[in-house]
Amino acid sequence: MRRSATSTRTPGATVSLNPYSDALELTGTASGLNVFSVNAAELAQVAGIVIDLTQPGATALINTTLLLTPLCIDYTGDLDVRMRNTGDQTRHVTWTDLTGSDFG
Repeated sequence: MRRSATSTRTPGATVSLNPYSDALELTGTASGLNVFSVNAAELAQVAGIVIDLTQPGATALINTTLLLTPLCIDYTGDLDVRMRNTGDQTRHVTWTDLTGSDFG
């Protein structure tokens, strides 16, 4: 079953759900950067992700939007964001506060 992405992607890049493995298959044919967009509903259905870049030296960027349920509320009743990296590598995180003046 062909899955459509929610925003602009690289021409020739495809996103599809494999009906046999339930893996989301991302195929990029560009020789440079291949941009894919996948929404949270698509990610919720998959058992895994397969990235197939057909050109030597090609790279992939996967854009996604996830909605998070607040788990932390501070003493004033406002939402509080806490992030923890349990791995051994530095991770870059960017978020946008849609309801306030916070940003990161």
